[in-house]
Amino acid sequence: MKITAFTIPVPQDQTVIVKREVDTQFYPHLHRHEEVQITWVQRGAGALLVGEQLHEFGPGDILLFSANLPHLFKNDLQANGIVALSLFFKKDHPLWQLPELKQIGKFLEDIQGAFRVKTEIRDEIQAIMLDIEERPAELRLPLFIELMQRLVRRSELELIGESTVPLVSDQEGLRINTVLQYAMHHFQRTITLEEVAGQMHMVPGAFCRFFKKRTGKTFIRFLNEIRIREACRQLTTPSDLQISEIAYSCGFKNVSSFNRVFRQIMGQSPSRYLANMREYEVGIGES
Repeated sequence: MKITAFTIPVPQDQTVIVKREVDTQFYPHLHRHEEVQITWVQRGAGALLVGEQLHEFGPGDILLFSANLPHLFKNDLQANGIVALSLFFKKDHPLWQLPELKQIGKFLEDIQGAFRVKTEIRDEIQAIMLDIEERPAELRLPLFIELMQRLVRRSELELIGESTVPLVSDQEGLRINTVLQYAMHHFQRTITLEEVAGQMHMVPGAFCRFFKKRTGKTFIRFLNEIRIREACRQLTTPSDLQISEIAYSCGFKNVSSFNRVFRQIMGQSPSRYLANMREYEVGIGES
């Protein structure tokens, strides 16, 4: 899916591009690019949209995106801003054809989707990424090869999302991006199909068919996933809010509807989800 054209400024004399991002928010549009991307989120939190799926991200996460994978870091403007360190590189670079590095080349050719580096090796990967950033461009390659050799072990990566929707044109991709952005910024209130279809100058029926064909899910399903993602965040954030108050703040008209949708998406009730998260936090604290 070609969503929003995004070109990484790649100097022709560099195999690995290092980019440090310090801003009020991440790049706010669903996009894709030819380069494989490894991003270490040092500050900032929110929802990560990968293909058609939403996931949480937060400080310390290291994420790997395969080439041409539509993705978006959705976070509200934060007082402390965001900080991220990213590496970009081509999966078809001649370097990977060397006999000693063919295993890395095959790994890059085979991976499809977005992966999260497991907690067990995050400190090690973070240290290598910092070393890569601090070195002059001509001295980065050996460290980068070391990093890739570490990641080649699939057991160190957790698949969190992949894109299964068909390819669409640039124009269609931009129209889809408009709808996704609208939903993510207005999910707290009622959004009618007439309203969102109007963003694309379409009638509701045609819009529903367009969205389902190009994203693999209905707009209502996508909107509910955004709402439930926000509900999960609020449930696990210390506050005096009741479940009913969280339901209303996330755009649901009543608690019964919220509970039903929550079970559909999360496989459990909001109260059970909250209890499980508390048990998990207690277990982490005792370990």
